[in-house]
Amino acid sequence: HTFTYKHLVMYMKMDHSSIIHNVKQFKKLRDVDSDFRVKYTNIRQRARQALHRSGLPFKGSKIQN
Repeated sequence: HTFTYKHLVMYMKMDHSSIIHNVKQFKKLRDVDSDFRVKYTNIRQRARQALHRSGLPFKGSKIQN
């Protein structure tokens, strides 16, 4: 599944510029902060497990402009 900024704006109820800023900050942190990367990986794994328990597929996600 691919999320566009428009989808994130609607889901997060934030303005477009805030979404762009937060996505950029996320990517920076993920790339340089090993603790953040570990937390992100753990959260992603928990989401995968929760979806699996619910019988739903986990397809991962990418954020596109």
